[in-house]
Amino acid sequence: MDQSSLRSLHPNSSTTISSSSSSFQSHKGRIKGKRNQSLSTLSTDPQSVAARDRRHRISDRLKILQSMVPGGAKMDTVSMLDEAIRYVKFLKAQIWFHHNMLLFFNDFETTSPCTYSPAGVVSEFGTRLSGCDDDYTL
Repeated sequence: MDQSSLRSLHPNSSTTISSSSSSFQSHKGRIKGKRNQSLSTLSTDPQSVAARDRRHRISDRLKILQSMVPGGAKMDTVSMLDEAIRYVKFLKAQIWFHHNMLLFFNDFETTSPCTYSPAGVVSEFGTRLSGCDDDYTL
């Protein structure tokens, strides 16, 4: 509806409509000008600068992590962090397992006169110990 059709419906309210539309346009112009002005200048307040730097550092670190996580570029941030947590837990379990296997074999070598023979037949760990009167399979 344009202003002339509104005047025909409500002849006494024409001044109200025109004055409210002009105040709306002037208000709209002020907001637009203020918004453009605030976008062009960055705050120099120390807290704002520190917060902006922190956001940039977080963003940079997330991009690095995104490149390291398989399929990270296709994931949202929360999914990528969940996947990274799962992978770090998996790596910790692998380290624990290998560390304990080394301790086991080192301890076994120091307490047994037997020698480790990789040519032996498979046990549950894929190794066989030989060199004693009896062959010991792990």
